[in-house]
Amino acid sequence: MRLPFLTALLFAAASQASAAAQDIDANERGLSNDLRNGDNWEVELGLLAAYVQDYPGADALQATALPYFYIEYKDSWFLHPTSGAGYYWVNDGNTFVSSSLSYSVGRQESDTGFLAGMGDLDGGIALRSAAQFDMTYFVLGGFITHQISGDDTGTEATFYASTRLKPTENFRIYPTVRVALVDEQRNQAFFGVTAAQAATSAFPVFTPGGGVKSYGLQFQGLYDVDDKWRIAGQASWDKLSGDAADSPLTQDDNQYLLSLGVIRTFN
Repeated sequence: MRLPFLTALLFAAASQASAAAQDIDANERGLSNDLRNGDNWEVELGLLAAYVQDYPGADALQATALPYFYIEYKDSWFLHPTSGAGYYWVNDGNTFVSSSLSYSVGRQESDTGFLAGMGDLDGGIALRSAAQFDMTYFVLGGFITHQISGDDTGTEATFYASTRLKPTENFRIYPTVRVALVDEQRNQAFFGVTAAQAATSAFPVFTPGGGVKSYGLQFQGLYDVDDKWRIAGQASWDKLSGDAADSPLTQDDNQYLLSLGVIRTFN
């Protein structure tokens, strides 16, 4: 069973609002098998409201409302807003290995007037591989994505550690620490300025390298109203580092996300 709900929430928000949210897919699966009941199908549907950065490195947040869904068949095939459509090669409690085709969001010049002259970055289909390992009191995991259609925006990998706190029987909190690494091509796509872009914008030429893009913290909360309905919330902070923080496109190297949603299970 993947992480409760908020991982998808993050990327669902990103698909509408900001590529900055793409490095927040920290844990796909939960630290418990609360919903798994032996049925062939597992289905969750929900609705969320989120505040996310306008674009990676922006200093302003925008609000968005988005649907959420998760469908799993026979513990193997899955469909998910952030992980995409894929297959679990290993699916054993909180340990899993998966491959999928997902969607990598781009960036629109119209996201903010600050990006005038930079042009658009087209999103597209991405290859995604993920793994998570149960360490008894916490989980360790990571995922890597590489866009294969639209603009070539390189490769990004995120690694995380997460645990579960349970203040009450119905309320769970998932603290997570994470770090995101990128290759030179991805940093160039989102934080670089080419000579052609410098000629049409207010920014100087900037050629970043690869490495650590950001590190951060997130807290996800999940409250069971009853055996069908849940309330889910998330607060996260990521600190851009290295060339991503030094980019002239970066207005604020502190990146935030706040979200609240409701989800219904149909198992």
